Amino acid sequence: SSGINAEYGHPEPQVSAPKLKSQIQDHKSLNQNHLFLNHQFLSWNHLFQNQNHQYLNQNHLFLNQNHKFLFQNHQFLFQNHQSLNQNLKSLIQNLKSLRHNLKSLIQNLKSLHQNLKSLHQNLKSLR
Repeated sequence: SSGINAEYGHPEPQVSAPKLKSQIQDHKSLNQNHLFLNHQFLSWNHLFQNQNHQYLNQNHLFLNQNHKFLFQNHQFLFQNHQSLNQNLKSLIQNLKSLRHNLKSLIQNLKSLHQNLKSLHQNLKSLR
């Protein structure tokens, strides 16, 4: 051979067989290292993904619980408003009754006053 690679027109590399063997060996061990590292990263990735899924699941559980509590809270608030409305209606009724009773009391006191006046007059005339 002329030392020229006819297909590409480049000079053929002048590498001794032992050197070539050690280069191949180096490449093989580099490849093995890369494969090993790849496996490491893949397993770490799977671990992180699994943990991530666990955290996401927990998050969904907490969100669901939160929604339940919010819903219960709204129910309690609604019941509270209903009770408050009931109580306000009762209060208004009671105030109306109180007003009516106070009016009656005033009438009764006026009558009592009149009666006392009459009694006083009657006692005067008896003397």
